[in-house]
Amino acid sequence: MANMDFNNLLIQTHWSDFESYGEIIRDPDISIANKAKRYFDTIVLVCGDTPENRVVRKYAEEMGVECFQGDLWDVSKRFNACMKKYGMIYAARILNYHFMVDCAFLVKCLEILRSEKRDYLVLPRNFDMKFAGDIFSLSFLNKAEALSTRECPEKAFTSRSLSFCPWAAVDLFPEFFQLSCLESVPVYGLEKFKAIRDVVNRYYPERARLNDMPAYKVALSLLESNRGIVADIACGHGDGAAKLSRFNELVFGIDYSRKQILENQRRFSEVNNLIFFSGDASDVKILQENSLDAVVSIHSMEHFRDDVRFLTNCSKWLKKGGQMVLEVPLSMKYPFTDIGRPLGDKHIREYEIKQLYAKCESYFKIENIFGVSRGNYIAPEKARNAVMLLLRKKI
Repeated sequence: MANMDFNNLLIQTHWSDFESYGEIIRDPDISIANKAKRYFDTIVLVCGDTPENRVVRKYAEEMGVECFQGDLWDVSKRFNACMKKYGMIYAARILNYHFMVDCAFLVKCLEILRSEKRDYLVLPRNFDMKFAGDIFSLSFLNKAEALSTRECPEKAFTSRSLSFCPWAAVDLFPEFFQLSCLESVPVYGLEKFKAIRDVVNRYYPERARLNDMPAYKVALSLLESNRGIVADIACGHGDGAAKLSRFNELVFGIDYSRKQILENQRRFSEVNNLIFFSGDASDVKILQENSLDAVVSIHSMEHFRDDVRFLTNCSKWLKKGGQMVLEVPLSMKYPFTDIGRPLGDKHIREYEIKQLYAKCESYFKIENIFGVSRGNYIAPEKARNAVMLLLRKKI
């Protein structure tokens, strides 16, 4: 008999999570799997069926929770099979390293979805989803799987198929689901903000630039420059700059870290039209004025103390009519209100869309804007994570 009246938690994880976030996952005081045992009847670690995920099985045994290994590449099928195995009709899904999830709030969300008998519970877009998760039914997964081959809405760039991230279907095809909407979300105070920020700053690594590859794919589709001269600002591991170099005459990969630049020069030494060098984009002298056809800045402007100077420099480096692709994280109003700073110290600031418009319009014409949600580029009003602007230097 289906346990539809139980509180079910599915924790999506992968062996690589234990390499990047092992200290968070294994710390009994902050481990989400450990904390969740006070609130949920059934907890399942859900991962792909690959030998490397034996670390997940072992961890599940240590924590006294279930482990389910399913389809390696099709996440939708994996979760569908998991829910059927345990007789689940409703469940919450979170990531293993999101230690800040409010379990009591998740239980409340599940109760609402069960009582309304809908497919998915939508939370406000200005609420940081790292403090909650996806609250859904088995019927939601079935509908999302049926939509996996459907053509996406106009002006949407999808980087992940629904088989890999079925929960993205809520933003791409909301009309196909019965949705519950919750506007009332938790609000926490300064002390909790400080405690969570301390963990974030100690344990959250700067993620590899491979995570930003969808943004570079969209950038290439938007830029007019074909065989142009392009600068990738804060290029990080260099994979994005390397992708740009396949379609342009010359690409500069610029990063503040000398160590990272040396590594990039070694990795991409055979790419003749890709030049890596260390520099601070706050200094206009690192590039010649009026020398670039395009600038690409993916999640870098939030790190600059003077973002206005950064935009000024980018405008100066661009030729007449040159373009810039700019992506930055959005600031979340909830669950912390009136704090006025990002959760982690690696970001000096995060942005509201209107605020971002105002800064960019002093130097550029805004030609297009996309919201970012789960790696998909959609209408800005649907943004949950970030926003991307296509800009053109003012003449």
